[in-house]
Amino acid sequence: MQGRAITRVLMAMVVFIFAYTDLRAEVLEISPAMDTTLFEDEDGRLGNGSGQYLFIGRTWDENGIDKLLRRAVIKFDLSSLPRGSTINSASFSITIDQVPPAATGAIINLHSITSDWGEGASNAPGPEGRGAIAQADDATWLHTFWDSGFWNTPGGDFAAEAVASESISSSPQSVTFNSNPSLVAAVQGWVDEPASNYGWILLGDEVFMQNARRILSRENTNPGGPLLTVEYTAPPPAAIPALNTTGLMLLVLLLLLISRTHLLRKRLPVNGR
Repeated sequence: MQGRAITRVLMAMVVFIFAYTDLRAEVLEISPAMDTTLFEDEDGRLGNGSGQYLFIGRTWDENGIDKLLRRAVIKFDLSSLPRGSTINSASFSITIDQVPPAATGAIINLHSITSDWGEGASNAPGPEGRGAIAQADDATWLHTFWDSGFWNTPGGDFAAEAVASESISSSPQSVTFNSNPSLVAAVQGWVDEPASNYGWILLGDEVFMQNARRILSRENTNPGGPLLTVEYTAPPPAAIPALNTTGLMLLVLLLLLISRTHLLRKRLPVNGR
């Protein structure tokens, strides 16, 4: 009876270990902590930190007086993810709600930003495409934080290689940058080193006029704002060391050997009897 009790305890330990090593993936949807548009302007005086829309691409109007670039910057707070989590997949989605009449299909690109930046209280009127006078801490074409912090390069500091690219049509639409190794690596880097998280910059068609896009921002009350979706696996509890498959099997074999040895000892004759 004692041997059976020991066996039950050992098997319970094995089940307990499996329970803590069989960590399941979780899915988290994260809205931006900040987003705004960089409006090309030689004085860096335009912002839209609190606006309901973001803009990308090269603009144009019927008078031909506005042919300047727009770039959207977006940052996510990942503090809700357990430190040490492994990112299994990551995707990013936006909603384009307005396009120019002469718009064509285009490629939009997502790049990692390499400098810190801010979001102020500026809020452009009407359709918002021309921006508003920048307010304290607004990111602008020249400024990381208006009006004393500056990008190293006007228009934003970002990695040359895109983490993701997507084709868009000439109509309003939802766009998803599907998970890929570069996108996952970018998010994993933010989890591992939160101080390196400066977000992404979204670039539209910067060659042809009349091919800009308006995008719902995080402040917009309609559904479809920017959204980062991550599937992650949290680290095991600190009190339970993580075991790989080999280590786990060795532990199981050791427990079974101890149980077997105990049973053999019970069956050995005592004092030659």
